[in-house]
Amino acid sequence: MAFGDDMIDGYAEGEEPLIFHHKRGEFRQLEDKKTRELAEGEGFKSKGFFGVLVGTKGNRMIFMALVVCMGLIFVLSILSGRKNEGVIDGVGCKMDSFSIEETVYVSVALKMTKSAREKADANRPRHFFAVVNALDANGELVSSSKEEYLFSLSQENEEQKKQFLRASFTDYDIDSIECILSLSDSTEGEGAVQPSRNEIKLKSKVSRH
Repeated sequence: MAFGDDMIDGYAEGEEPLIFHHKRGEFRQLEDKKTRELAEGEGFKSKGFFGVLVGTKGNRMIFMALVVCMGLIFVLSILSGRKNEGVIDGVGCKMDSFSIEETVYVSVALKMTKSAREKADANRPRHFFAVVNALDANGELVSSSKEEYLFSLSQENEEQKKQFLRASFTDYDIDSIECILSLSDSTEGEGAVQPSRNEIKLKSKVSRH
């Protein structure tokens, strides 16, 4: 059809324009569910961010896997960051090590926990036996020492609360310190002291000053 002056919007004068109608009606019931939802716009409804994450079985599996991985990373980061801390027989222990002028100093702070302090035997002396190992960057033993300490909440240290077990090494490429701290089985004298099975292992990197 040619367009001329007697035409309006492509239709000749007196000619009825064609009107297109969207298909609606009972025939929609004959279509499959996905086609009907797309035609009616139901497939494009917003479900929100969380709704999209758990909207399908695949998305739910991926979401749960991410949650588990994040949880494991969080727990491992906490545990790996506290290798220098532990509790034995109600006494909290925290080890620090540092190097000054070619000497590595090791300090294990001992402090009774609040729950242990409230028990009836809080004032019971605790005889600790420690094996302190100095390790190089490859984890090989450089030097070792054995230390003992009698922990007690006596009148002299009641206000101080923290007590310290100490050791030192000449710095021959020492990278980290490992301390195996155990509760001694005997208090019959220094020669009779033996480490018990109740033990903890502390480890820390040597801080350089």
